[in-house]
Amino acid sequence: MIKKIQTRIIAVAFSSVLVILFTIVFSINLISYLNIEKKGDSILTVLLNNDGVFPDKHQPKTDLDQESLAEYQLDYSTLSQKNIEDDSTDETDDMYEETPFQTRFFTANLNPDGSVININNSHVAAFSTDEITNIVDSVFLDEQMTGYYGDYKFSSKIKDDSTYLYVFIDLHSELENFRYFRFCSITISCAGLGAFAIMTIAISYLAIRPAIEIEKKQKMFITNASHSFKTPLSIIQANNEVMESLNGNSQWSESISKQINKLTRQTNQLVYLSRLDEGNMPENKDNFSLSDLLKETLSSFTELFKKKNVEILTDIEPNIEIKADLQQFTELISIFLENATKYALNDHPLEVTLSKKGSIRMTFRNSIDYEYEGDPSLLFDRFYRTDDSRNSSNGGSGLGLSIAQAIVRSNKGKIKAEIKSKDYIYFEITF
Repeated sequence: MIKKIQTRIIAVAFSSVLVILFTIVFSINLISYLNIEKKGDSILTVLLNNDGVFPDKHQPKTDLDQESLAEYQLDYSTLSQKNIEDDSTDETDDMYEETPFQTRFFTANLNPDGSVININNSHVAAFSTDEITNIVDSVFLDEQMTGYYGDYKFSSKIKDDSTYLYVFIDLHSELENFRYFRFCSITISCAGLGAFAIMTIAISYLAIRPAIEIEKKQKMFITNASHSFKTPLSIIQANNEVMESLNGNSQWSESISKQINKLTRQTNQLVYLSRLDEGNMPENKDNFSLSDLLKETLSSFTELFKKKNVEILTDIEPNIEIKADLQQFTELISIFLENATKYALNDHPLEVTLSKKGSIRMTFRNSIDYEYEGDPSLLFDRFYRTDDSRNSSNGGSGLGLSIAQAIVRSNKGKIKAEIKSKDYIYFEITF
């Protein structure tokens, strides 16, 4: 049990860190990629709005004479004044002044039928005119107005004369940096996650080691104490039989014999349960028909149910096989049937079902002679009693359902209990 708790703690901690790391790495990479997209869209917008070239104020100006420089400044002032008067925003205002020198791009003008009018590849060296023609043709035929061709982001627009303008900008450097950053961030995160897992396992073991030792000592105590009880009980039983042979049976000797049998059974159950918990129970797993086993075990209880006039209603799907320990499953079924013989009301039916739809499902439903409004899961606790006087009179030890739960769990199954209408108890086991 402690090891299961340790595993769950590690799993929860690992999952939490995994989610946090994934969120951080994903967010950082997403922001980085969106920034590249934003930059590309911004440059494409400028080039498309300026017929495939950067505006004059972003063009390089080298060796200008005084007259040309004055003319350029006049044009730029006129353009700026016009923008102020129109209260419009120039899409190049936020652009870095070196962007035109850093941007590698090519453009193509196409007729409405897709034939190339002209190509400007003066700003790239990777593609020839023929290669650009093929690229633009493939994009045009696919009716793509925007997207990527390799590491080139492109966009297009229909001009006033119904011709097409395609602009391709090279984002290879930005995308390579993004890919390298993505690789590094994922690699470092995975390494950190692995280191965290190792540290968590080590620290969790140190943290729960005292609890593991206590649990081991507790199980050893139960096993050792149970074995120690057997010898005194055997001696008391033998002495009681001697007294009965000498003095005859009496209510006192019969009471002693009854209590000895009860203690012996509880001792054996404790040993059995302890071994199940420790995983030291010898198992002889083999394939057998669970359908046949359920029917055979039911038939052995038929006479007991007849005495209480309890009708057995069954819905057992045939030929359901399972690989498990036959003796354990015989004990498992017997526990629920024995409980039904003790606590079922007279003239009330017992319902038993077995089916397989993906997983094997076995259920037991019987009436109860007491009202129980607590948590049904408590019924599986050791020595738990809903009514001490009633359980004592029926010979209950409070260990049967605990053993059933241990058997189910040791076979990687699930078990649950439900109280229905305060008159019926329902058990469901799935494998």
